[in-house]
Amino acid sequence: MNTLLKKTKKGVVALTSLLCLGVSQTICAQTNLAGGSIAKWEDNKSCAVALTFDDWTSGHPAIVVPALKSRGINATFNVVTSMVYDWSSLKSAVADGNELGNHTSTHNSMSISSCQTEVIDAKNLIEMNTGASVTTLAYPYGTYDDNVINFLKSNRFVGARGVYGISNFTYRFAGSDDDYYKLCTVGMDNSVSLEMFKSYIEKTIAGGGMIDYLYHSIYSESVPDASYAQIHQTNFEAQLDALVSYKDKVWITTFSNLIKYHREANSAVLQEIQPQQDGSWIINLVDGLSDNDLYNYPLSVSVYVADSEITSVTQNGKSLAFSISNDSILFKAVPDAGYITIKGVFSGAQEGGQGEDPQVSDKLIGKTAMEITSLIRVGWNLGNSLDANGSSGLSAETSWGNPVTTQSMIDKVQSAGFNAIRVPVSWAKHVSQNGQYTYAVDAQWMARVKEVVDYCYGKGMFVIINLHHDDDNFYPSSEKLSASKEYVKDLWTQIATEFADYDQHLIFECLNEPRLVGDTYEWWFIKSSPASQVLDAILCINTLNQTAVDAIRGVNKGYNSERIIGCPGYDASIDGCTVSSYKLPNDVANNRLAVSVHAYLPYNFCGNADVSTGATDLFSESMKGEIKTLYETIDSYFIQKGVAAYIGETGCSSRNNPAEIVKWAECFFGYSKSYSVPCFIWYGA
Repeated sequence: MNTLLKKTKKGVVALTSLLCLGVSQTICAQTNLAGGSIAKWEDNKSCAVALTFDDWTSGHPAIVVPALKSRGINATFNVVTSMVYDWSSLKSAVADGNELGNHTSTHNSMSISSCQTEVIDAKNLIEMNTGASVTTLAYPYGTYDDNVINFLKSNRFVGARGVYGISNFTYRFAGSDDDYYKLCTVGMDNSVSLEMFKSYIEKTIAGGGMIDYLYHSIYSESVPDASYAQIHQTNFEAQLDALVSYKDKVWITTFSNLIKYHREANSAVLQEIQPQQDGSWIINLVDGLSDNDLYNYPLSVSVYVADSEITSVTQNGKSLAFSISNDSILFKAVPDAGYITIKGVFSGAQEGGQGEDPQVSDKLIGKTAMEITSLIRVGWNLGNSLDANGSSGLSAETSWGNPVTTQSMIDKVQSAGFNAIRVPVSWAKHVSQNGQYTYAVDAQWMARVKEVVDYCYGKGMFVIINLHHDDDNFYPSSEKLSASKEYVKDLWTQIATEFADYDQHLIFECLNEPRLVGDTYEWWFIKSSPASQVLDAILCINTLNQTAVDAIRGVNKGYNSERIIGCPGYDASIDGCTVSSYKLPNDVANNRLAVSVHAYLPYNFCGNADVSTGATDLFSESMKGEIKTLYETIDSYFIQKGVAAYIGETGCSSRNNPAEIVKWAECFFGYSKSYSVPCFIWYGA
């Protein structure tokens, strides 16, 4: 059973300032700088792959190191010091850019009593003989406990890896500090086919996370290596070639670099120190990690600069390489390594105005739905404005009490750290019949919607538009299905035509909270056995989503073939899209659909106003479990299967409880970040 917050026309009043305070330590913390962002992986790659080789067997220096070098990639070699007879070959591997990891002194199972001799003595010996910095560990036989993890943390190891299990492929592979010391791996031997090897890479690309491949013996006829889990050189090099073929989307790196980047990026903040003036702009990149000597990997940063002419980027006086793409400057900087100074002739777009004409900007195209959602840090709903239906004509926008939307308002939202805006739009009072459409959109209303979209799109933000409070016009019942299909088709054909030339920054969402308005089951249903009218509604929603997708793709112009489309289930609830009868539409475009979910949870804290039925203004520890379950469900039903999802609406009522709202935001958006499911705060009034 699901209970969804029932919104009045005034919506759920969630104070943006309070939510940003809580979110600032989770999602928004990635940028306190308008138009700034930190890539999840280096060079904005979709995912990361590490190759790790245990034991330093005979095939590693003879076959593996040259094979890596010839392909321009690096790996991690985990060394058992008692098995090393030639330190010079290890030193040569380090000189090529490879990492040396710790695999202990004697390869015995780990316990706290042996950590000093097995871990620290091995670390010291490796560093003394090779000059390498040893910051990761591979557990012998995959054995460890919490005491061992605490020992590694206190001795400046950034992470550790076992020998079992396969990565969950998503960006949330480490949701806590301890998780970096429990990382999984894919054990490799001759039983792993090339197709299976590639399938893991593709799953990791779809999930946006990481994967580690564990190798032992690599042999050939001339280089015998029979230690463990053998792989012939031919098969191994075929795997390397397959991996390299994905380099446009995959960051191939060492185990240590992968962990450092992920930890830094997930705690980093971009701050403006001095606004643009006299040809200079000073910003700062900081993270919440205390050991700056250990966590010093350069992060890939993007800062929106419109059509400014940038001449140089420096950090603490040191010149940084940079490039310009999609109206943004791209460079790499180390957190906590000094102020970053950008010099040039600035357009002033950071200080207001619509920026460059959206139709002539560089285009964001070719991305899957999962890749697009991974670029959304946190979103905001322009609620109770273009979705208000208290009157017809342009006055509808203010009919529920909100002011007219302006560029300045959107700029302030962006400055707060939001890089996406959902613009709910109601259309039913702005349509009439003409010779082409039964439901032709009024030209003035379409122009106003476009103007508001441009406020956001022109600043490099992601934008979602939808069919919002048109419930009577897309009513999901068999009785009204024919008329509903015609309405949905007419509207999306016109919208797709109007916005055809907008790139993948613009997302279409088929319907808002489709449900049986006025029915007993309007806002909830029994998932295991839906009532007959609810089951009928779910099937009708499937049809209406399909109608919308077909209409959008049917406008064969501009970027509609690449458009990401959000598809809700019944009442947009999590149960509505995980019930067995819900189906995503068939789509001629591959991987361009996303599941749209609304979640005002926990209900008793976020939406219920009746104390007698459990309403509370306190956010308790027990409520965190309900939020975690929501994200685990989205993850297992969709993300793990390569299907994108986003939470299009969330928020909580204000009951003069700002500290509790901050707690809720930290929890809700903390999970959003760790599960890579972007969320859009609802704000109205």
